Amino acid sequence: MKINCLKSAFLLFISLSVLLSGCELAPFVPQPNGLDKINSNEKKFDIDKFEANLVEGLGNQWVGYSYVINQNGRMVHSGVFGSWKVGRSVAPADLNSSLYLASVGKTITAVSVIIAMREFGSGLNSMLNFPIGPYLPVQLNASPQVNSLRFRDLLTHRSGFAQNMNLSFANMKVLAGSNTVASNSPYVYSNVNFSLLKYAVFRLAGQNLNGILDETEQENKVNSFFMSYLKTRIFDPAGITSQSTVSDDVLYYLMGDGAGVAGWSFGDLRARLGSGGIYMNTMDLARFQAFLNNSETLLTTQERAAMYVNYLGWADVNPQTNPIVGSQGTYYSKQGSFQNNTGQGVRTIIITYPKNKVEAVFMANTRGGNLDNTNGLNLVFRNAYDNAWD
Repeated sequence: MKINCLKSAFLLFISLSVLLSGCELAPFVPQPNGLDKINSNEKKFDIDKFEANLVEGLGNQWVGYSYVINQNGRMVHSGVFGSWKVGRSVAPADLNSSLYLASVGKTITAVSVIIAMREFGSGLNSMLNFPIGPYLPVQLNASPQVNSLRFRDLLTHRSGFAQNMNLSFANMKVLAGSNTVASNSPYVYSNVNFSLLKYAVFRLAGQNLNGILDETEQENKVNSFFMSYLKTRIFDPAGITSQSTVSDDVLYYLMGDGAGVAGWSFGDLRARLGSGGIYMNTMDLARFQAFLNNSETLLTTQERAAMYVNYLGWADVNPQTNPIVGSQGTYYSKQGSFQNNTGQGVRTIIITYPKNKVEAVFMANTRGGNLDNTNGLNLVFRNAYDNAWD
């Protein structure tokens, strides 16, 4: 397996961008009982060993992947493996080609909701338990049960909505008319929750669909506004420029696809905005992590802490029953996956280790293999980090 560690060219890229932006480094999630203090008898973290452990754990089952490791908002390590495209259109993996983030976009949506609550509402702490009804377009014709769902329910997958991959405006109208939901329902992961949050940001910002009768035009207006809101409130402040809803930089494969097998192109995924829908390169995804966790450019210290404590936009399984707990506390991850009917697809993950402000991002253009599941990939990142303390 060949790994290209791109330290010399990119080592200071994120750190200089953070520092030159003028953002102020701020505390991360405060640790109880002084766990954020240095103990001379405590094991020391070796970030070089973390990278080595991670590369070993990921193995060579991928067609291509890329990763970045940050600490204190600065990129420390990065690497790539394999190819983004094989066959006649061969293209080696790099850090600057845009991949589909899939459900990692939910974390970005959660940040946008928190910003909108602060900008147009009464703030996160006040609004987390507000019903969403007043913040949904009337054109969705939401049922009383859906209107009574809280922002918290959508942000933590406790709304009662079942998983659904059809996130078109027409189908969201059908789902919003559901009477089978209830606040604080048992945890069920569903794209519907974060698709509705896109509409909530639209309405929080004072936007409406009045006078627009065509459903396609209604959907286009919501999606255009939401992408613009992400750009002005998140991407531009963090210096992110690679975001889009369509990209042909990378093709997607199933593990075992030979050079003669055509890779899959996702095409335009704007209909999935809110729950996904965003392409971005690895460097920019690492920038998002750096700014989210190490500055107040996006969220205040209090908002960031509340986001983590309440698992808003984090976790792919029920955090109450299956949190990622390692030797250094609780770790917070968000994974993304998407595939076609032959199994070709994408795998992405962002993960934060609060104790010493370490973050990692990983994107692969491959599905299949023994790590193609939520727990398997989470364990690779947990164990690589835990085993880097000596």
